[in-house]
Amino acid sequence: MKEAEFDRFADEYESQHRRNIAVTGESPEFFAEYKISQLATFVPDLLAAPARILDFGSGIGNSIPFSGSIFQTLC
Repeated sequence: MKEAEFDRFADEYESQHRRNIAVTGESPEFFAEYKISQLATFVPDLLAAPARILDFGSGIGNSIPFSGSIFQTLC
């Protein structure tokens, strides 16, 4: 199976991300959870709870574990 182009850079992406946010004293996981918890504040305004969530954008999927746990408590 051919490796996806981004997968070749995933390890370096995580290392660079950690270096870029080091000044904050927080981890990439902290910011991933924060972003998902902020997104979840919009759920009460929806007509129905989301049945599925699509994780998209740049990154290596750090928010996926938090999406499941945070949105599951809202539904």
